Amino acid sequence: MKDDTQRESALITFLATASGMQFLGLSSVFWDICIGMIAHYVLTKKRVAEVGV
Repeated sequence: MKDDTQRESALITFLATASGMQFLGLSSVFWDICIGMIAHYVLTKKRVAEVGV
């Protein structure tokens, strides 16, 4: 949580895990990893576009 650029992704990942959801017979741990990776990718891409790098 020290790195501000990853704080939102970490929060989204935590909430996905805490929800305890199950879909297609897969537990929240699997979906946590998927949602966390997608959130990180989307938010990182958004920040890079804003900076213009």
